[in-house]
Amino acid sequence: MKKLITLVLSISVYATSISVQAETIGDALKNCGQVQNSLKRLVCYDKIVNQLNSYGGVQDLMQVPAPLPANRPSAPQNANPDNANQTQRNAEFGRQAKLPENTDDKIYATVVSVTRDGMKRAIFKLDNGHLWREQEATNFKVKANDVIYIERGALGSYHLGRDDQNRRIRVKRIN
Repeated sequence: MKKLITLVLSISVYATSISVQAETIGDALKNCGQVQNSLKRLVCYDKIVNQLNSYGGVQDLMQVPAPLPANRPSAPQNANPDNANQTQRNAEFGRQAKLPENTDDKIYATVVSVTRDGMKRAIFKLDNGHLWREQEATNFKVKANDVIYIERGALGSYHLGRDDQNRRIRVKRIN
């Protein structure tokens, strides 16, 4: 009798495993998507990936093209910078991560005014219309009518300094 029960149980387990394997990948993904617990849902998705060959419809899924990213980079606004003069090229200095190739790496300007924001970081208004804010509050002294430079640094950062000092601060353009 025990052998008969064991045989019936093993046949039923085998039959359910065959029916699970006949499930398509889309059905399996839908079933995993309905699991509320995020950890259990992740385990379900991992199980599908590990047993990918046992599901039907995998080849159909591979034929679907991947979606294109929604925010593809567009062409630069100033495609022919040779026609623009130097002030037009430097108008975008500090606003975008990738500048046109012949934009200066360093610009000079005169400080019109220096104000402080709520976190006591200096905001510099320059004679060329730029507004720059220092990134961390420092004791770097700049006052109106000082001639300063702003230069590009590594990884899209910018530094403000004076030629008569051997110090500079990290700044970000805010207008």
